[in-house]
Amino acid sequence: MKDRVPTKVLPNGAIRYGIYDEGGELIRYEWIKKEDEPIVEGMKFNKVNVLPDEIVDLLGIDSEDPNVADAFEKIANRQSESRNELSEHVGDKDNPHSVTAEQLGLDGIGSVLQMHVTNLNNPHEVTKSQVGLGVVPNEDWKAANLAVTANTGTNGTVDTAERTGTLISLFNWLRQKINWILGENGLGGKQEKLVSGTNIKTFNNESILGSGNIDVSGSSEDMPTWITSGSANAYIVNPSPAVEAYQHGQKFRIKVHAANTSATVNINFSGLGNKLVSRFGTTGPLAGQMALNAVLDIEYDSALDRIVIIGGASPSGASALPMANGGTGSTSTTALMRVSGVNFSGNVQAYSTDRADSATSRAIRNIGVHPNSGTVYPSTSWIRMTREA
Repeated sequence: MKDRVPTKVLPNGAIRYGIYDEGGELIRYEWIKKEDEPIVEGMKFNKVNVLPDEIVDLLGIDSEDPNVADAFEKIANRQSESRNELSEHVGDKDNPHSVTAEQLGLDGIGSVLQMHVTNLNNPHEVTKSQVGLGVVPNEDWKAANLAVTANTGTNGTVDTAERTGTLISLFNWLRQKINWILGENGLGGKQEKLVSGTNIKTFNNESILGSGNIDVSGSSEDMPTWITSGSANAYIVNPSPAVEAYQHGQKFRIKVHAANTSATVNINFSGLGNKLVSRFGTTGPLAGQMALNAVLDIEYDSALDRIVIIGGASPSGASALPMANGGTGSTSTTALMRVSGVNFSGNVQAYSTDRADSATSRAIRNIGVHPNSGTVYPSTSWIRMTREA
C-alpha cells in the first residue's frame, strides 16, 4: 500500500483544486484546506495506519504493491488453515502432548489395575440374577462336592445322588450320556460303515464317496445344433459359448451349409485351428457325404487329433440323388447305381456298381460285411431291383 503524494500543495497544507465550467473547461485553480477546527483530529487514512510494511511481512504478502484486499485474503486463508490444524489436533488420540502418568498422578495405576484383574472375590458384587443364573441353587463348592464317580447303568444314566448337588456332577453326567449315545449301544452300533459297492452305489465302477463333483453329461438329444460357415471342405463353427480348447471326447452337432467336394475336410471351432474330419480312423469323408443341410454328430479324438463323424441324419426335405451319383433316384437306362457297405460304427467301407439291364430294372452285386473289422467283401451273386413305371 502506498500513500498519495500530491505535487501542488502550499506550505500551510492547502491543496490545489480546479474550477471548471459546464463544458469541462478549466477556469482557474484554487487552494483548499480544512479549517473546521475539529475537537478530535482522529486517525489519518494512510499506509502507516492501514497497512504498514511490518503487517505485510507478517502476513507474507508477496505483491509489490499490496492492498487491503490482499491482507484480508491472507488472514482468511490463515484462519482456515488454523481451523483444520486444530481439528486434527483435537482428533489425535495418541497423546500428542506426551503427557505422562506421573503428570496426572496415575503412576501407580498399573499395579492397581492388576490387583483388580486378579481379584476373584467378585469386586463388582455381580449377582447370579444379573448373569441369568437366578434359578441355580447356591452350593458350597468344596473339594468333597467336586469328587464324582463314573457310575453308569446299561442305559447310560448316573446315580441320582451324582446328578444333583454340583455343576461338575451335571457336566459329568452329560459327558457320560453323550458317550453312551455315540457308543455301541447308541448310534455308534447302529450305523454301518459305508463301503463302496457293498452298501453304497458306485458310478461306472468308481466310488462316489469323498469330495468333488460328478459331471453326468446329457444325451445327444440335448445338444444344440450349430450351423457351419466358411466354404466347402473348410468349415467354420462358432458355438456359444465359445470352445476354449479341444478336449478328447468333445461332442458337437452341426448342420452343413455346403456339401463337401473332397475327402480332405477341415473344421475350425471357435478359431482354435483346423482339424481334419474323418468318417473312421484317418479316412476322410466321401465327396458329398457331408451333404447340404445334413445334421451330423461329431466328436474330437485327441489320439487322432481329428474330428470324427459318429452319427448323423438325412437333411430335412432333401430330394433323392440320381443313381449315377450314388443315390436312389432314377436316371436313364445307362445310369449306374453305387451301393455302399457299412460297418457297425455306421462308416461307409466300399462301393459296387450295378448293370444297366433295362429302363425299369437294375441288377446290383450283393455285399458282405465282416462282423468285426467291417471290411466289405463283394459277392458273385446279384440282386435284381425293378423300378415301377
